[in-house]
Amino acid sequence: MNTSTVAILGCAKNCMPFIHKSVHNMCIIGSMFKDYKIIIFENDSSDGTDMFLQEIKQKQTQVSIITHPYCKNKYRYRTWCIAYGRQRCADALKSSGFNPDYVIVMDLDDVGARGNAQEVIQLMMHKNQFWDIAFPRPTYDLWALRFPGHTINFIESSHILQKLYKTKPLNELQYELKLYNKYKLELREYINNKKNYDSNSLLSVYSSFNGIAIYKYEFFKKGTYSGKNLYYSRVPNPNDRYLEECEHVNFHKSIGPCRRKIVSNAWFVR
Repeated sequence: MNTSTVAILGCAKNCMPFIHKSVHNMCIIGSMFKDYKIIIFENDSSDGTDMFLQEIKQKQTQVSIITHPYCKNKYRYRTWCIAYGRQRCADALKSSGFNPDYVIVMDLDDVGARGNAQEVIQLMMHKNQFWDIAFPRPTYDLWALRFPGHTINFIESSHILQKLYKTKPLNELQYELKLYNKYKLELREYINNKKNYDSNSLLSVYSSFNGIAIYKYEFFKKGTYSGKNLYYSRVPNPNDRYLEECEHVNFHKSIGPCRRKIVSNAWFVR
């Protein structure tokens, strides 16, 4: 058993088909450490997720549940709402008196239910002396990924393209199409280039996620979540930018200087 402690945080909304297995996986990961605490933020569920989590809370002393109905009415955009939930979890941890060595942020939908999370965390912890934040190798979560030389917000580019397509014919949008596809090309080249990996098979990034991430708490507690488009935009004027951005990107940027690494042999199954 690991002699360190961990807090595992996650957000849930209408996850009933997966929530039982996801929480079970959280508990398995927690049992890998000397002590653990689970904090889950739930909002606006209509499928029984909220009631299930309250039942779990009564049975599991390590589990804390934060419920916020009508959150979707408070925040106009999805990422703003998610960022609020993740920040509530982070704030609850800070005020709990539990000061873990590590924090794991984990999705509770089908990814958390079907993934090989325990194996991924073991692989990351095996190299914990070489990172401050660690992520599994990206497979699907392109929006959360940013790396040296990359400045394009993939979702922003796609929305701009869709908006322009309503007023311009496709043959006049070659520049926008090129920008839209540039991110995938950059991703493929950066991830697959062996020269970018260090001697410990770790890849430096500005941000990533892919369903799970682990942080040394001394760095996690410096961060602030936001779902607003604050960084990495190709639109110079902030007033003209697409209003949403991945909350993980902003969080990792706000932490400041640290070793953010992708562990090349850790794959989170989707």
